[in-house]
Amino acid sequence: MELSAEQRQVVDHGEGLVRVRGRAGTGKTTALLERYLRLARETAPSQILFLCRSGAAVARVRDTVLAELAGGFDALPVTTFTGLAFDVLARQSGWPRRLSDAEQRALVRELLADEDPAAWPTLHHLLGRPAFVDEVIRGLEHWRTDEHHDGLDNAWRELAGFAERYDAALADRDVVDAAGLLTRAADGAGESDGGYAHILVDDFETATAATARLLGALIPTATSVCVAANAGAAINASHGANPQFFDALEGADVTLDQPFRAPSARALIRC
Repeated sequence: MELSAEQRQVVDHGEGLVRVRGRAGTGKTTALLERYLRLARETAPSQILFLCRSGAAVARVRDTVLAELAGGFDALPVTTFTGLAFDVLARQSGWPRRLSDAEQRALVRELLADEDPAAWPTLHHLLGRPAFVDEVIRGLEHWRTDEHHDGLDNAWRELAGFAERYDAALADRDVVDAAGLLTRAADGAGESDGGYAHILVDDFETATAATARLLGALIPTATSVCVAANAGAAINASHGANPQFFDALEGADVTLDQPFRAPSARALIRC
């Protein structure tokens, strides 16, 4: 496949961090894959970390690179942020059990049902509403992964108090939630001996505060970091995803604006 000049910039990027911007269909993943194969000819695949947004994306990347790699290798770290977190903690002999989303929602609903309204002077009128459970879960992720807590209003102070009770409930059950897993891995990533020489990240517009923090813990020890995102997209925003974490990365910029994917045929659907 003939790469564009901008894609070639991504493939040939040297040291440091580069952000790859582009809408869907502009060849971001293709450029990352070509970069991976170029690096794999120079570096052991075990030293190249490729982070994907989902298990299905991991399978597609692995199938592509395995067909091109020659010879044996001791590891092929192509994974999701959750998979990476488990790997980091496993190297430290930590094997936490992670709550599923359904289990977390059930736990938060149970805890809120037992809350004293006096502990929520601003938000007490929302305690019995099902939608408040989801709002609290999103707030908990932000609170527990964002280190900046200055200038809190009353609602955030009430959530902070609940976060302590929530953390105590997790400790009693000896479990972690998704954000807690990523946060624990980020705290231990600097102590781990599993640093990577090169890091490639796709679809970082789906990053949350927790995934951004884990990536931030890995960047200082890497020779090169290449992060791709459709910064204009709003994917999984209801679960805390935000392109702002991509924009906050400090590095060079490459913009892919040549579409390679043909647009879908238009269809009129009457309901």
